[in-house]
Amino acid sequence: MRTKESSAGAPTGSTDDTVVKTMVTGKLQADSDLAKASIQAEAKNGAVTLSGSADKPEVVGRAIALALDTQGVTKVTSEIKVSGSSSR
Repeated sequence: MRTKESSAGAPTGSTDDTVVKTMVTGKLQADSDLAKASIQAEAKNGAVTLSGSADKPEVVGRAIALALDTQGVTKVTSEIKVSGSSSR
């Protein structure tokens, strides 16, 4: 789980969960590496939970970073399972 500090000038009001989910899902689908993964997002009170599967740990990290960089997101929890081989 990762959390994000509010920065100066950042909006302080809560963003609707449906809007947050849509924005995170859109970012995941727009990223060429993440679009190949099977990752779903759920949002509740600014907390996003990512679930599904990815072929590399780096993809999971990227998904978490993109979710945290979304307006209205305060915390990201990953339940993404890495299904590919980890050897290089």
